[in-house]
Amino acid sequence: MKKFRVNQQIRVPEVFLIDENGQSIGVMPTAKALSLALEAGLDVVEVNPKVQPPVVKIIDYGQCRYKKEKEAQKQKVTRAALSTGGRKKQISSGRSESKTAVQKALSCPFRCRLKLSRALMIAAAFSPVTSLAGWRRILSRRWLKKQWRILQCRIRRRLFCSATVIAVTGSCGKTSTTHFLGKILSAEHSCRIGISDNGQEAMLENLRRLNRSHRFVLQETGVNGPGSLNEIVPILRPHIGIVTSIGQDHYRNFRTLEATAAEKGILIESLPDSGVAVLNADDPYVIAMASRTKARILTYGLSDRADVRATDIRSTWPERLSLTVTYQGTSIRIETGLFGTLLSNSVLAAVSGALAAGIGLKQCAAALKSVETFSRRMAIHSTSRRVWYILDTVKAPYWSIGKVLALMADVDAPRKTVVIGSFSDAPGSDSDKYRCLARDALNIADRVLFVGRKAIHINKMLTAETHGRLFAMESLQEAAKLLADDVVADEVVLIKSGNLEHAERLYFSQDNILRCWKPSCRFRSSCEYCTESGLSG
Repeated sequence: MKKFRVNQQIRVPEVFLIDENGQSIGVMPTAKALSLALEAGLDVVEVNPKVQPPVVKIIDYGQCRYKKEKEAQKQKVTRAALSTGGRKKQISSGRSESKTAVQKALSCPFRCRLKLSRALMIAAAFSPVTSLAGWRRILSRRWLKKQWRILQCRIRRRLFCSATVIAVTGSCGKTSTTHFLGKILSAEHSCRIGISDNGQEAMLENLRRLNRSHRFVLQETGVNGPGSLNEIVPILRPHIGIVTSIGQDHYRNFRTLEATAAEKGILIESLPDSGVAVLNADDPYVIAMASRTKARILTYGLSDRADVRATDIRSTWPERLSLTVTYQGTSIRIETGLFGTLLSNSVLAAVSGALAAGIGLKQCAAALKSVETFSRRMAIHSTSRRVWYILDTVKAPYWSIGKVLALMADVDAPRKTVVIGSFSDAPGSDSDKYRCLARDALNIADRVLFVGRKAIHINKMLTAETHGRLFAMESLQEAAKLLADDVVADEVVLIKSGNLEHAERLYFSQDNILRCWKPSCRFRSSCEYCTESGLSG
């Protein structure tokens, strides 16, 4: 296979860039091309080094290389079959039969050992294995390893079927809902919780740790494309399913809200007749899922038709979020340690999930008293100079930023500052959206900072009228310096950005010396847990 220069192997100062859609972007610095690829989660590959400047393209290099290797392998097999007559065809047929047998064994949770042993015997009979090393090669194949993990989880799920399994999904709010519900369930019971990392591999790891002491299994479930939940729910087999909302967070994968709702609804379809579907009565796409299951429906929301209803919601800074929850004629006041009415939906979803699991309102209120949010999701922090930072730096779909900004209208503080990084899942032109956000933020806050390479979209708004209130900064370091040099006691700073930027560094740098100021980073957790930041030691 031809070798290409990839990412940091490209050492020329400038390149001609072609984006992932095949459109020519033009000549730009190599560092900027690498930043664009990293933000998209892809690679920069040099496709034509003979011209000046070299032509590079943004692609998924790992996937491209895998396809090329598969094609080369097929060609090699074809040549071998032609040279050896029918012998190669027989071996290939035997391997296919062995793989089919293993697949059937792994898909059945009963008599697993017998079927798996038989499948491996067939694999041995048709595979040219003459040594222990040959057996190791069979058992180390990625496919077989993954299927073995799935089989282990199916067995554990059967053995520990007494545990109530609760799955949470939705476009936004699912991590906060899982976090709050985990606090309620863990207060009096043993609970196995899978949160934040919500793909199939994380779910398998969570089930592998299941034992007989666990009364509940709580799993956050996410999607990365059509059919994602079909890989999760048959193994998880939940008794209770919670859907928080349907939004445009998945625009790149699904394009429409209807397609997103169809995928999220797979969780509700998978529930048994004896299960419970916990649905948001205020979201028309979520409440419509009630027709897709025979399980009992438990709705929550602000509307009068909701089974679990929230009223008298208060959260005017510095007051923390509190709300009255009513269920079957009983009402109770829940006092939290959270900021913003936006989180009331997640609190209500968690309480509804707990009610479906048989836990009472009083226990819910006790477990959520002064509860704090999950890391980097509207998390409240303060510095040594009495400046309050609210960090919402995990994801920033465009449709949700306006809702977060609106929370600052209820803040009573000497000065209000808003910091906005890049956003995602937004069709159309970015420049208009950035300027619209800037106008909305200036109507609410005293200072507005846009950080990152796309901050240039607001340059036209940097006039004498907005001087000292509106800022466009390319780097986080520049923004951190401004925040450190101009401080007002009891000021509130709201930071909203995506995960790759790790804009929480703006807060950590106020009282600490940071060693890492990468413009983009794929580390999934907060910077305080990263060894490169200098904060974890």
